[in-house]
Amino acid sequence: MFGEVSKSERQFSALVIFDDGEKILLLLRPDEPDVKFPNMWSFPGGGSKKGEKPHQTAFREAYEETGLRVDFGSLKKIAVIETDDKNVYFFKAEKWTGQVDNKSIKAEHEKYKWVPYKDLESYNMPPNNLTLIQRSKTKYLKGIRILIKR
Repeated sequence: MFGEVSKSERQFSALVIFDDGEKILLLLRPDEPDVKFPNMWSFPGGGSKKGEKPHQTAFREAYEETGLRVDFGSLKKIAVIETDDKNVYFFKAEKWTGQVDNKSIKAEHEKYKWVPYKDLESYNMPPNNLTLIQRSKTKYLKGIRILIKR
């Protein structure tokens, strides 16, 4: 179902988690020199482990970073961003169990917020995040591929 991995074995996945269909979970990345996109708001996500499929990475990273368990049936692929050396998979989920765990958040991020969809443009986010969120709001998602040449 979500098993594509075509570049190298190590891929990256991110998960847009909706609460009540109107709010999105954002995590504030730390302002440290070795962090990509420091001091920006982003989604739970990260690199895959050996042999892990993109959707498995999204589930694991969401749990590790937030404490939330995403419902597999609600998972939808939004996009795949292809670069020369890797693919970054973006998924959305509207059903999950648990509560956001501050200890999990603090392990890799500064804080979290459930942000109303209408307020997202006021948050400093990595490039393409707003486009991906807009696509995640559509009812019928198709296999969207974004090719980025670097």
